[in-house]
Amino acid sequence: MPALTVNNYGNGKAYYQAFRDDGAFSDMLVSRLLCECGINGVFSGKMPDGVTAHSRTDGKNTYIFIQNFTNEEKRLKQSVSC
Repeated sequence: MPALTVNNYGNGKAYYQAFRDDGAFSDMLVSRLLCECGINGVFSGKMPDGVTAHSRTDGKNTYIFIQNFTNEEKRLKQSVSC
């Protein structure tokens, strides 16, 4: 039985995952798909659990907001994007 299948649908694709995952495979798959589609996030590093990054613009400047929704200190390390 396949663990992952891909089906073409219109101009896109549908991915079906059929196994239990601790999150590592899903993280890798989504990262790879985002790179293949040319979609870049506002932060080019791995976000720890409970931390998000959002951007806003006023038309001239882009502001990045990194929010920690946990009660723990988190550290970020920016990496090179795809």
